[in-house]
Amino acid sequence: MAKRLARRAERGVAVRRADERQRERRVRDAARDGPTRVPFRVANLGEILRHLVRLYPGPLAGLNEIVTNSADAYREARADAGTIFVRPRRKPHFELVVEDFSQGIPRSDLAELPQNVASSHKRELDDPTVVGSKGIGLFGALALGARADITSRHASSRDTWRLHLAYDRLDEGAELELVQKGGLALPGTRVLVRDV
Repeated sequence: MAKRLARRAERGVAVRRADERQRERRVRDAARDGPTRVPFRVANLGEILRHLVRLYPGPLAGLNEIVTNSADAYREARADAGTIFVRPRRKPHFELVVEDFSQGIPRSDLAELPQNVASSHKRELDDPTVVGSKGIGLFGALALGARADITSRHASSRDTWRLHLAYDRLDEGAELELVQKGGLALPGTRVLVRDV
């Protein structure tokens, strides 16, 4: 068994070396004709995303990001007033909940959040009161804790959807699920941060 694993590891190393040689040849050939563009390649997506989380200078900046996203949701809905609840829970473990009752996030938009890192529709809004625009607000919760759930019910839907994020599993993406029991009674969004 150990010999088979060793042979597989050796084959993997040989394949990686062959790929590197082939990439090096392509770059060298392209450079002969003059300057060439060398595209960026992300070798470890999870590590890049963890670095994005670390851009927040501390937990308060992460909390500010979540609250700002809630305030922006009210502004986008053209609501004159709205309440944002920030509640700590101490039992059974310390958690933090930020909740708003704006229009909520449609399932399709919630599903696209992990696929549109560093892209924000807020850049296109002609509203100077909307604050967010960097497209990394998804990671604000992970600046507070190791795991987060973004639960939302859009105004045009009766369904509640939840997006699970885990700091140590960012390279695997996020998990989207339909909440079967205990969904939101009203349209809005709840961000629950665990392992604070």
